[in-house]
Amino acid sequence: MNERDLAVLDQYELTVGETHRGRGFYICVTDQGKKLLQEYHGSEKKARLQQRLLRQLAESGYPNVDIPVANREGAVVTRDKDGGCFILKNWVEGRECDVFRQEELKSSAANLARLHRLMFLPEEEEQEEEAPGQEADAGFAGVARRRNKELKKVRSFVRGKKNKTDFELYFLQYFPVFFEKGLAVQEELAKDEYRELYLQARRQKQYRHGEYTHHNVLFSSQGIGTVNFEHYTRDVQLEDLVQFMRKILEKYDWDLELGRGLWEAYSRIRPLTDTERRYLAYRLAYPEKFWKLSNRYYNVNKAWICGRNTSKLVRLAVQETNKENFIRRLADNQI
Repeated sequence: MNERDLAVLDQYELTVGETHRGRGFYICVTDQGKKLLQEYHGSEKKARLQQRLLRQLAESGYPNVDIPVANREGAVVTRDKDGGCFILKNWVEGRECDVFRQEELKSSAANLARLHRLMFLPEEEEQEEEAPGQEADAGFAGVARRRNKELKKVRSFVRGKKNKTDFELYFLQYFPVFFEKGLAVQEELAKDEYRELYLQARRQKQYRHGEYTHHNVLFSSQGIGTVNFEHYTRDVQLEDLVQFMRKILEKYDWDLELGRGLWEAYSRIRPLTDTERRYLAYRLAYPEKFWKLSNRYYNVNKAWICGRNTSKLVRLAVQETNKENFIRRLADNQI
């Protein structure tokens, strides 16, 4: 973004004073409070539904969210003279959740449970655009099937190389174990009880944040806030908890006590059924990080392999025993 992009602010019913540039956005001090201006790559329909969803959160007692602001024409997405799209949102004060403060991590898990209890829209609300084949894939079973297919493609490519890098040698060494786990998750989550969780979420208009990480949870004297809902979707809400727990527990080598703390903080507010608990265990069991590293390798210049990615791959294998222990206890209701 550059200063020319600020011209879109003229299309809003507000008076702008100071502006401060951030990474990919501007903080604008206005007569209606602080706002955040950023580029937007979705549709007007999706942005409008995001606005409705966040307004409902605020009206239901969760005010600390970055609700999109409509322009003079009533649109949520504003275009500049060059056709670029922007969205203006209410600014939420606070600092990011500190990953080195376990109490904040547990509070963030509890915060997610509160969000999930409120993230529904009534039947008459307009639906967001559907992804092709979304119903047919029936949730993560379809995602796992596609990702497992991609993993096989990467393996075929690596096998065909003559002079293999350290990353490629480690990839081939670890592939059988991680791929077998990926297939097992795909098979389990294709069962009717887990397929029904997804279909039920669709029918009941359950929404999830879509990018719930510590970066999007803010702590301040006004309480906890949550921002950046642009990736929201109508889906099994536990997918948010999967993402949050996986990212945090990878940083802590799948520490059992912290994992228990995150689980308990969430489930105290939003208790899970036995099926949901097993779903969470299976989702965490999918080798997400292995797939991500493989996908990143395959889609960049393979002549240059970042040494950091090789280290991540090795660490992933080392962590697997602790991860298996946590998931086994979670599945058996022993945490």
